[in-house]
Amino acid sequence: MVDRVSDRMAADRAGGGPPPAGCELDAGSEDDAAFRRLVEHHLDPVWWFARRRCTSDADADDVAADAFAVAWRRRADLPVDDEVRLWL
Repeated sequence: MVDRVSDRMAADRAGGGPPPAGCELDAGSEDDAAFRRLVEHHLDPVWWFARRRCTSDADADDVAADAFAVAWRRRADLPVDDEVRLWL
């Protein structure tokens, strides 16, 4: 599932230029590693939540990608532990 959303986000960037401001990942940063762990842990439940409400897998991919893009931009505001899934 992570690969599907990552591929979708990469395809969107390829067709639409660079990622939105604030979404650039620094592969060596602690923020990046922590965020990758957050995505790996929460992507499936977020995607399935979206899928139950969307008419297609592609729409659920978009919703999940948008949720995590906002989470990246607002990572300083993310709650800790179990509350993060509710925030997403």
